[in-house]
Amino acid sequence: MQGRVTIKPFGDFDFDPAEVSSVRNDIFRDGHFSVFDVLVHLSEREIIDLEYHFDDRMNTHVIGSINGETNYWYTAYYDGGGRRTTCFVWTTPRTRTGCTSGFHSMKGMR
Repeated sequence: MQGRVTIKPFGDFDFDPAEVSSVRNDIFRDGHFSVFDVLVHLSEREIIDLEYHFDDRMNTHVIGSINGETNYWYTAYYDGGGRRTTCFVWTTPRTRTGCTSGFHSMKGMR
């Protein structure tokens, strides 16, 4: 089963969930990961250029840029119709079946 993440305006990127590992082993068991981990996975394979840092105060990773574009927001659309959008990339929400995830640039927004 392939996974897919959308990064606007760059497109859709497929990945093999079996190849993704979490950067937060303190939160996730083996085989479980967040959408942020998918981005790190794509970056490690040089499919995207991801710049990020860990914010100790928030205890999470924050994206600086994707392919040189800044001000990225993360949106997750859940199978039951729910949606969650944030300017921070949590390393805690896990991916799950029926979840569609996307990143979009909010130029000029803070």
